[in-house]
Formats: sequence, structure tokens, C-alpha cells
Amino acid sequence: MEDVVFLSGVVEGNPSLNEVFRQVMEENAALKKENKLLRSRVTFLEARLKDAESANNGNGDDGTLLLSKAFDSLYFKGGAYDVLKSRTHLCFDRAGYKTVGQFSGKDIIDLLNVRNAGVVVCAIMIVVLEHFGVQIAVPDLSNLSSVSKDGRKLTYREEASLKTTVKKVIAKLPTIREACVFK
Repeated sequence: MEDVVFLSGVVEGNPSLNEVFRQVMEENAALKKENKLLRSRVTFLEARLKDAESANNGNGDDGTLLLSKAFDSLYFKGGAYDVLKSRTHLCFDRAGYKTVGQFSGKDIIDLLNVRNAGVVVCAIMIVVLEHFGVQIAVPDLSNLSSVSKDGRKLTYREEASLKTTVKKVIAKLPTIREACVFK
């Protein structure tokens, strides 16, 4: 009686069965490779679809509006602040703010602590955030914390400068609100 060993892929005694078995194994390996490629392609396409859906609805990972979409809908009457629109967006984008929701719980001082964010840039950001339902807190200027970000005590001059800057931002808000148009 002839020995049949299927695990090793060899069927002794009948060369035509060996050839058929080899062909089946090759086809099986090719199908597995093709299946693996198809699965990776499906995964890639699903990721692209998710990115496209996210871009279409303008939502970030946390479900809030992307900052870039918020600024795309902003226009200024007369084009007075058009340059500052892109400056404001880039300033906060570089600081790591990608969605409108990341600003919840922030105050004006947090906005002013962003590099290159001045009075008008902060005022534009506040107006954009207000339009999309995020309120920026106005700190109590009489009880400002007298400690800087690096932990050292603020001098009287630094504290006075911070209070003055916050007041300037608040004073600039009506002008910016009047100039802003959202589509």
C-alpha cells in the first residue's frame, strides 16, 4: 500500500497527484498573498474615506469643528483684516490648536500667551470662537494671578502690562465683531 502524506505536500507513488497538489498549494499561496493585499488596500481606503468624511463635515477627532473650516467661513467687510485672518489661524495652528473645541475653558490670558498673538489676533480669535459657540472667559483683572507661566512672580510692570493688554483686547472686540462676516 502506498503512503500518503498530506502535511508535507508529497503524495508518493503518483506523480500526477504530486503535481496537482503542488499547483493547488501555489494557487493557495497566491490567493493568500492577494487576500492580504486586498485587505491592506481596504484598510487604506477606509482610512481615506474617514479622512474625506472628516474634511467634508469639518470635524476633528473630538467631534468639534476644525479651526481651518472655521476660518474658511470668515470674511471681513472691506478686507481690512484679511491679512490678520491668516495670521490668526497660523498663530493658533502652530500653537497646537486644531479644533474649536480645544478652546473651551480658556481665557483671554491663555490666548495672549500664544506666541505672536497680539491684541487684534486675540480679538479675531475670540470673535470666531464666539460665532461657533465657544465662550472665552474674561479674567477678573483685580485678582490676576501674579505668577508667570514659568513660575516666577510677575513684576508690577509685567502685571500692569498684562492688565492693559487684556483691556485692549476687550476694547477691540466690538470693532472686530462689526467687521466680521461668516458665510
